[in-house]
Amino acid sequence: MVTQEFLHAVVRLVGEDNCLTSPALCAPYLQEQRGRFESLANVVILPTTTEEVSAVVKLCAEHKIQIVPQGGNTGLVGGTVATTNNEVLINLQRMNRIISLDAKDYTMTVEAGCTLQQVKNAAVVQHRCFPMGLSVAAKCQIGGVLSTNAGGINVLRYGMARDMVLGIEAVLPNGDIVNTLSSTRKNNIGFDVKQLFIGTEGALGIITKATLKLFPLPEQRQTFVLACTSIEHVIEAFMVTKNALGEILSAFELLSKPAIQLVAKHRKELQNQHFSLSHPWLVLAELESSRAFPVANLAATLCEDLLKQKIVADILVPSNKEDAEKLWKIRTEIPWVQREEGASIKHDIALPLSQWANFMSAAEEKILQKNARVRIVAFGHLGDGNIHYNLMQPIGVQAADFLEKMPIYNEIVHDLVHQYGGTFSAEHGIGLAKRAEVLKYVAPEVITLQQKLKMLIDPTNTLNPHKGGV
Repeated sequence: MVTQEFLHAVVRLVGEDNCLTSPALCAPYLQEQRGRFESLANVVILPTTTEEVSAVVKLCAEHKIQIVPQGGNTGLVGGTVATTNNEVLINLQRMNRIISLDAKDYTMTVEAGCTLQQVKNAAVVQHRCFPMGLSVAAKCQIGGVLSTNAGGINVLRYGMARDMVLGIEAVLPNGDIVNTLSSTRKNNIGFDVKQLFIGTEGALGIITKATLKLFPLPEQRQTFVLACTSIEHVIEAFMVTKNALGEILSAFELLSKPAIQLVAKHRKELQNQHFSLSHPWLVLAELESSRAFPVANLAATLCEDLLKQKIVADILVPSNKEDAEKLWKIRTEIPWVQREEGASIKHDIALPLSQWANFMSAAEEKILQKNARVRIVAFGHLGDGNIHYNLMQPIGVQAADFLEKMPIYNEIVHDLVHQYGGTFSAEHGIGLAKRAEVLKYVAPEVITLQQKLKMLIDPTNTLNPHKGGV
């Protein structure tokens, strides 16, 4: 239980304005974005330095109070939710400085509370690029992005979050500070310690700073849309596109017809983008180059070849930057219009590309057998095999009644994912939402190893208890 003695000690460490206890001030930090989980914490702590984080962690350990690290609170699986009132939230939003940016080294060191958009903007000023693209870039914090190993639309070219990090500063569960911040690209001295904190959801340490990789700022971009009659044709189109264009292919996003229809319904201003709704699958792809390069000509030639080979049924190449941005706006609005439409059962899954056609066919058959009115809204990062396979509340069915069936639909989807050699958690993490799936689908030896690692680093289970799959 959080005591007055503890609160007084926190205030002495961080100041009264940085220790929130009133329900009104705490409220914005307690509700998970999708509304599925709500924190039971009564205290939100907002440190301003790594040293304050360390001191607060030591204090929590002394008082046997558990900690839930929190970034921008944009998570989707309950990873930053306190499950008891003996837990406090530590949010790093006030640790939001760009510490350094070295254009020659193509690196930037930032505090963990910087938003992704803040980092991207700072890079552009120096004619550099931090390429991660997320729809919540204006709100999500770098610490959260790294602790969940986030992906986004440009994983195809640049990789996941862990591929964009050179070094980490983090506070351990006992308050010790680990610092591996460095602009050095190659370092093979023992274990790669920074990876302990990337993708582990704050269960092993609280990220306070990071040195990030930067890239040349793209000078040329070309967006184009491919319309396909089957998922098999989509996969074939990707193979042809990747073989033809290689590293300049930066995005290959799959959009299903129901996903586009939802955007058209809820975003009237985006209806006139000439998306053909007569085809079940659309691909929104992008080429980019950091130098003068005929990307528009390459895209046109590719699209002509795909049409001639009858791999695609139709193409759309926007004529200007504004139209291209509107096309990408349609893609980023899909999760938000789903929320407006009603309840969703969401699946963040990844499969080998060779298995997507098998999965799509089998999953649709099994789901519609349960309820023929379920709307399947599939979209996402096909280029790296990650699709958000979401099931929408049937029209005429109450949200609560639909969500009661979540375990049934989850089992259908995740069993098939496992059968076809995929994963039930591609980029959103485990949090509270997927703990049962870990026990069912992850090898016992792997779970045991993770638990031993957790116990070694955090024997008192101080940091983010019951998260990160351990």
